[in-house]
Amino acid sequence: MNRLLRYGTLISAATMALGLVLTIITGIDPGMVLSPTDLFIGLAAMNPEAVLSLGVLILIAIPLLRVISLGALFIKTQEWGFVLAVMMVLGALCLAITLGA
Repeated sequence: MNRLLRYGTLISAATMALGLVLTIITGIDPGMVLSPTDLFIGLAAMNPEAVLSLGVLILIAIPLLRVISLGALFIKTQEWGFVLAVMMVLGALCLAITLGA
């Protein structure tokens, strides 16, 4: 679990740093929210907005992945009370993501 947080944060920070460097080099103002299609196209073109957006998405995904991995661990160890708690947290995260979109 600690590795997920550590490496996920490092990968996110490195991705955002790359996006910042690309922003400085190209002079593009990264103020736009990208759709998933634009994100993939932009990543292929090394668009600074897309690279920065990917870094933020990775940072957002880290807690979600941690909760999912804990859920898998609790299912494996048959800790059903904790599984229920994980399901409630996942529900709250999904609701927050849905309402925030």
